[in-house]
Amino acid sequence: MTTARSTDLAVVVRGLQKWFGDEHVLRDLAVGIGRGKVVALGENGSGKSTIIKILSGFYHTDPGGFISVGGDEFSAPITHSKSHAAGLRFVHQDLGLVDSTN
Repeated sequence: MTTARSTDLAVVVRGLQKWFGDEHVLRDLAVGIGRGKVVALGENGSGKSTIIKILSGFYHTDPGGFISVGGDEFSAPITHSKSHAAGLRFVHQDLGLVDSTN
């Protein structure tokens, strides 16, 4: 978790767990994202798409954990309607969005 004061954080995630069948893909995830910051997250397979889909309400986490958006805290999992009401918006990775021909 970041050492910034919580008032400097737009999104705080702590204690999230996610399983896909027998695969434990997120283990006690904790991250803080600062207001007005650009954040780079890990390499392939590190869970970037999974956490974005959790924050958007597309995936549900296993019970437990918390998500805070703008100081408003939600018990995980967060629903799409709660995510949207909290002001979260995402552009999901899709290779078909950009023409790759020259």
